[in-house]
Amino acid sequence: MPEPLFILCPGRSFSSVVAAVIGQHPRCYGLPELNLFLGETIGDAWSNDATRGGYPMQGLKRTIAELNYGAQTDETVDEAIAWIEARKDWTARRMMDHIQDRAGDRILVDKSPANVVHPRVLGGVVKAFPKANYLQLMRHPRSRGKSQMKHWEKTQARRVMDGTAKPPPDAEFKWQGTHAMISALGPKLALGQLMWIRGEDLMRDLKFYLPQICDWLGIPCDDAAMAEMMKPEASPYACLGPAKAKYGANTDFLKDPSLDFDRLASIPDPSLDGPLDWAPEELFSDATRQQAYRFGYR
Repeated sequence: MPEPLFILCPGRSFSSVVAAVIGQHPRCYGLPELNLFLGETIGDAWSNDATRGGYPMQGLKRTIAELNYGAQTDETVDEAIAWIEARKDWTARRMMDHIQDRAGDRILVDKSPANVVHPRVLGGVVKAFPKANYLQLMRHPRSRGKSQMKHWEKTQARRVMDGTAKPPPDAEFKWQGTHAMISALGPKLALGQLMWIRGEDLMRDLKFYLPQICDWLGIPCDDAAMAEMMKPEASPYACLGPAKAKYGANTDFLKDPSLDFDRLASIPDPSLDGPLDWAPEELFSDATRQQAYRFGYR
C-alpha cells in the first residue's frame, strides 16, 4: 500500500482546498480532518478533540460512514459512531490502516490542523508513519493572521452573550511557532520526504505547481488527472455533511468548494512591514520576519 501524504500547516492556510484538489487525483483519496493523533488511542483523541470545541472528530465519522457504509446520512453516521466507539482502544495507525484498506491503493491525503498543535502530536504522526510524505503548506503570516482573527470574531461573537467566549488567539505566534516546528522535521526525515510550498503560489497557478507535487509523490499528472484535480467539489467530503457530522474542513470551503480561478489569480501579496491588522500597536517580531524571509515572504 502507498504511504500517506500529510499536509502540515496552521489552520487558515488554504489546506482544505489544497487537500481536496490533490485528493481528487485518481491515485489519491482526499480525507476530511481526522484528528486521530490527539491521543495514544482513538478514545483519547476523541476526548481531546471534544475539549477543542464543537463536536469531536466529525471528519472521522464522515469517513467511516462513507467507506464502511457507502453514504453519509444521519443513519450511517450513527452506525459509524457505534463502530468507532467499539474501537476506541485502536491506535491512530490502526485506524489509518483500516481507512487505507477501504480506500484501496490510493494515497491518503490528510490535512488535520490538529497534527501540528504540539510537537508531541506531530512526533506521533511521524512515529506512526516514518516513511510518509509531508507537505509544509505556507500562507503569508499577515493574511493568515487576518483570516484567523476574522474566523475568531465570527465564531466567538455568538458566545459573548452566554459568557463562553474565549480570549483571542495569538495569530502571529501560531504562524511562527507552527512553521518552526514543521521545519524542524526536515533533518529527522529522509531527503525529499518534506516538501514546502507557498499556498499563494500554488493557488494562483495550480497547473504549474500541481505537476511538481505529483512528480514528488511519484504519480502521473496527465491531462485526465489534472482535470480531476480541478474539480475538488466532486469529493464526497467537499460539502456540508448530515446533521450529526456536518463539518470536517473549513466551513466556507464546504459551502462553496468549486475553484474560482479569477479570485485565485488575484490573491494578493501582503507585506511584513507595518502594524498588525489585528493589533495596530504591534509589528511582526524579528523571529516571525526571519522565518517568513526563509520562505520568500517580504
